[in-house]
Amino acid sequence: MKQSIIPLADNDYLVQNSDLSRPIIKSKLILFFLIYYISLPFIEAPLRYFLLEHDVPWIIYIRDVSVVLIVSWFIFKSLFNPSDNKLIIILFSILVLHSLIGLVYLPNEYMVLFGWKTFLPILVGVGSYYVFIDNLNKMKWLFLILFSILVTGLFINYFIEFPWEGITYSLDTFTIEATKKEDTAFGIRRLAGFSRYFYEAAIQTLFLIIYLVVHIKNKSIKVCIWLLGGLAIILTTVKGVILSYLLITILLILLKINQKLIEYYKLYRKLLLGLLVMAILLPVLTYINLLVIDFGLHKDINDMLFSSFTMRLYDTWPEAIELIRDQGNLLLGRGLGGIGQSQIFFETYLYTPVDNIFIFLYGNFGLLGGLYLLYLYYKGRSLEITEELYFCLFIFFLFQYGITQSLFDDYLICLILGFFLTHVNDSALRKEYQIQLAKMTQ
Repeated sequence: MKQSIIPLADNDYLVQNSDLSRPIIKSKLILFFLIYYISLPFIEAPLRYFLLEHDVPWIIYIRDVSVVLIVSWFIFKSLFNPSDNKLIIILFSILVLHSLIGLVYLPNEYMVLFGWKTFLPILVGVGSYYVFIDNLNKMKWLFLILFSILVTGLFINYFIEFPWEGITYSLDTFTIEATKKEDTAFGIRRLAGFSRYFYEAAIQTLFLIIYLVVHIKNKSIKVCIWLLGGLAIILTTVKGVILSYLLITILLILLKINQKLIEYYKLYRKLLLGLLVMAILLPVLTYINLLVIDFGLHKDINDMLFSSFTMRLYDTWPEAIELIRDQGNLLLGRGLGGIGQSQIFFETYLYTPVDNIFIFLYGNFGLLGGLYLLYLYYKGRSLEITEELYFCLFIFFLFQYGITQSLFDDYLICLILGFFLTHVNDSALRKEYQIQLAKMTQ
């Protein structure tokens, strides 16, 4: 990245040459890790199948070990040089605090460790964001390649069933689902292509096309990527992501037609607030029996569009809150790893999918989880929709899809959340991102 003059909050200027101020070897190693870490899940299904065929399925977990190593290095470096990255220390302290609570309320310490596994990608994003900015153009080409792989896998999967679909294997005392095979209520196949899960493929597709549309200059290519990505998302049949795609499409059209309209009415901020309120109030009101929803539609239509939503309203969400109340603490939650996927392995008899961002944070962090969510909203509303569109669309998706999903179980969401947290808390990097984006799109 060439020399640039970056305005800081105190109206001084920082003359920064990234190639000189940042160790080149270290940055290249982090870039290599980012490429590896982001890319592997896009071919995870055939890779797990190949490793299983050769009786070495454990090799896939080298990725998790590498995450632990790089995050440990980020934390170690920050502890001995607090001015280097205070955000790493703050997030690390938060995880330690809620780990201690988990040791009190959870049946074993492995659930706490699983909680660390869930949230570590956030720290990866925080520690590597400057490398992400330095390589925005390289990331664009990487994402184009990954998009091609993802879409090709989904389209092929539409016509044929891959040999790895639905395969499970045993590792120690656990049964691991190598890939997921599932149909909708109407017998329509949920396609995952080369990804491990169909919902993971949907999220991957959406984030790829958002990044590419924001960071590519050619308008015709943007439209083609957006339409092709939309078709790929439809093939996964994930209704929440399909809705996200449609809503973001409307936002992008409005932004193209009349940018000033969105800014004048503060439309983006109002949408964020509405989504946040829904994510919190819907599960709480259904739990205390103050909300009853009847769509009044024909049974077949209701089953196709809203059966999973009504199940969350009247079963999943109340049961999750009852779990926190009975097996934890209404103030403190259950501690890190206390709810969600960790239960599949260590607390099967109490497992709940959660399916709501607020309840998931509440279960892991107690009432502080609600404050963390409000903090994300506060920082999200500070974004400029034209200069920081990528992060605007990310935080919009987080709140919208978070109404009916836990989200943090997905590595890509946590990684980008780490990017977002660094972006909104580091004025120099925030400005540098805008400078680099302008160079790519003008």
